[in-house]
Amino acid sequence: MPFLWGIILNKFARYLLTYLGLVVALPLFASEEVILQRSGITVTVSDVNHYILSNTPEKDRASILAKKNAFKEIIENIYIFRSLENEARQNSNLDWAQINWSAEMQKTRIIALALLKNEDRLATDGHNWEPAAREVYLAEGERFSTPEMVRAYHVLVKIEGRTKSEAKSLIQEARKQALNGEDFKKVVARYSEDPSAKRNKGDLGFFKRGQMVKPFEKVVFSMKKPDEISEVIETKYGFHIIKLIEHKAASKRSFDSVKEEIIGQLKSAKRNQLRQDRFIKLRSEAAVSMDKAKLEPLKEKYHPQ
Repeated sequence: MPFLWGIILNKFARYLLTYLGLVVALPLFASEEVILQRSGITVTVSDVNHYILSNTPEKDRASILAKKNAFKEIIENIYIFRSLENEARQNSNLDWAQINWSAEMQKTRIIALALLKNEDRLATDGHNWEPAAREVYLAEGERFSTPEMVRAYHVLVKIEGRTKSEAKSLIQEARKQALNGEDFKKVVARYSEDPSAKRNKGDLGFFKRGQMVKPFEKVVFSMKKPDEISEVIETKYGFHIIKLIEHKAASKRSFDSVKEEIIGQLKSAKRNQLRQDRFIKLRSEAAVSMDKAKLEPLKEKYHPQ
């Protein structure tokens, strides 16, 4: 299925606005250059431009239109729906009252959203957001910080089913092999009784403080050199040895690197607040003005007792 087909199916109501004569769009081009003409159906350069503006998100537009046959598919889609519209106009079985109402409501929605978008722009453009962004950066520093983290492999030998001395002897043998250069994954496969070892080969991935039991955490965060093998550690799970893969120090992203991200969030919050305030006001106006008694027939129709 062409990549724009799903888009146009979801936008059928928008096409009804134009093709049922409910919207008269002014041409964006001085010359209505015809790209396709067949069986009384015409597709112009202006049609394609309107389609692009209506059906491709601005941030993705360039990549969408760079795809092979993108413009060809747009023209085909316009032609398909105009052909179907011509056929529909000959069909008296369609509910034209519902179609016209849906198209008019879609027109109303598009105009309302255009107003809100314009208000968003007026409320956010031309404002110096950097001081507010810097305040957020200083007040919420943890959001932009990466804690100290380590990545490590480990071997676990449990005490259950054997004496403590036997368990310690096994983990010491595992450590000896690791120190002698044995592939640590093979040591894990040979000795580790961690239930996850078969899946992850002993790799714990990156983790921060507070995610491991204290004796394990204390040792692993004291290790600094990659490939370092720890002493034997005892925890409530048994005996461990650790191989350090990487130790990352705590860091904080610079303000310049996050400034646009914070400003984007501030603008979004401003837009959301404006819309929320507008909708609360309008909902309140609607609530105090509606005649709820006249809803009863509809309630009975759609929610019969």
